[in-house]
Amino acid sequence: MAGPARVQITAPRNPDQRAVTAYFMAQGAVLPGDAVLYSPAKPAEREQFELMVRSGVIKQAGQGGYYWLDIAAYNADSRSRQAKLGAAAALIAVILAVALMFLYQGGSLTPP
Repeated sequence: MAGPARVQITAPRNPDQRAVTAYFMAQGAVLPGDAVLYSPAKPAEREQFELMVRSGVIKQAGQGGYYWLDIAAYNADSRSRQAKLGAAAALIAVILAVALMFLYQGGSLTPP
């Protein structure tokens, strides 16, 4: 007999996203059949909630304001964001390296 399925998610860095995600996780609303009513506590959480709905991370179950957190979509979205941040960090590192090399040469583009 197999044990319960393990679910692992990456912790969000945005506190409002963390609050929205924590609500659904605490309620166990991770499948369509477990959908719960949700009303954001503050405007920033509402914005984050709407963003998560638009991105497909939070899905509506039928009508009436019942929602659930799609763990697979959440993890895919998290990986996508991390990849974009990694690419941006690499680009910034290259720009800084070029700028430092330029400054090291005394600001001249011609060899000494």
